[in-house]
Amino acid sequence: MKIRFDAIVEPGLTVQVTDSQWFPEADCGRVGPVQANLSFTRQERRVFLEGRLQYTGCFECDSCLEPYSEEQDLFFTIEFDYLAANDPYWLAEEHQCPQAEMDVEVLSEPEIDVYSILAQQVILSIPAKRRCSESCRGLCPSCGKNLNNESCLCRNREANSPFQVLAQLKVK
Repeated sequence: MKIRFDAIVEPGLTVQVTDSQWFPEADCGRVGPVQANLSFTRQERRVFLEGRLQYTGCFECDSCLEPYSEEQDLFFTIEFDYLAANDPYWLAEEHQCPQAEMDVEVLSEPEIDVYSILAQQVILSIPAKRRCSESCRGLCPSCGKNLNNESCLCRNREANSPFQVLAQLKVK
């Protein structure tokens, strides 16, 4: 779905996206529906997007490797600026960009690919450290049992490691 700049007139354009054909399934699994509410406003060649994206993501816990799902409710804003293909901006080798312009996405065509923006927001929302819960105990490093479901005796056994000698030195 593409929105052309000239389709955004006063007081703005509101778009609701309920289909999920754009969802990046290869990067993030999901359960249930996906909903996005987008509000576009325009000032000359600049478009402002305010959006809300809701979905339930499926992840694998980094500690215990069990699958879990987590509701995502994202709010985001993006500024788009249209510069024609023959604008000197595209020919310059270097740009000095003021701080206020750092969050502006410059486009060579006066249209916004809504599905691409939504897919980017999903990928940005994927947690860096995925944990099924704050109290996840993970897997036993010796036997591999999920310590959330069952206990093991591996931690109580004396470790058969060449570094065990160092532990005895620390006590002395």
